[in-house]
Amino acid sequence: MPDLPNPRAGARVMPRHTVPPVEEPSPPGVPPDLPLPPEEDPVPPPVEPPVAAPCR
Repeated sequence: MPDLPNPRAGARVMPRHTVPPVEEPSPPGVPPDLPLPPEEDPVPPPVEPPVAAPCR
């Protein structure tokens, strides 16, 4: 007979402790909802597709 979970045994099982994400303090005078300046959010360079070898 398989071990069925006992509904009354749930008090012994510790729930996963979730910690809310801690926001880093922004520098003074900068609103927290502003997007990052371009120099802090670099755009990745375009990836060129691989060139296929010529068939012989």
